[in-house]
Amino acid sequence: MSGKPREHVVVANYGWFLFNAVPIVCGNSRKGASFPWVFFRDEVTTDIVHARLTDYASRKGANVAELNLYINDNVLFEVPGTSIPIPMPYVLCYKERLVSALLIDPPPPPPPPGEETAVGNDAQKNEVKRLLGNIPDGGVK
Repeated sequence: MSGKPREHVVVANYGWFLFNAVPIVCGNSRKGASFPWVFFRDEVTTDIVHARLTDYASRKGANVAELNLYINDNVLFEVPGTSIPIPMPYVLCYKERLVSALLIDPPPPPPPPGEETAVGNDAQKNEVKRLLGNIPDGGVK
């Protein structure tokens, strides 16, 4: 994909689940949400974070490149006030979905056939001549 890079975007959501199936609390991914969390609703899915990223890119009028997905499912729970992890197998589970991408400007549309300007062609020819003139001795011209 060609175009000028505009910005790097990261969209993530996480939540806590009981027995890795029943959502307890998750980040609220709905647009215009007044509360940052939701209870007993699974908002930690790849589809949701991907949809939020592509929606943001379309509102900015940019193409998406270098898309990366990160999935983190964890069954370790830290003792409050310490950094000692305690395994709690499938009783209390942490899930996180993160998608990262580079937004780039779309390339300009090519001119319609037959409408290329002579100035553009001359500029391109001059650039090629300049590049060929810079080839060191022994190069092929």
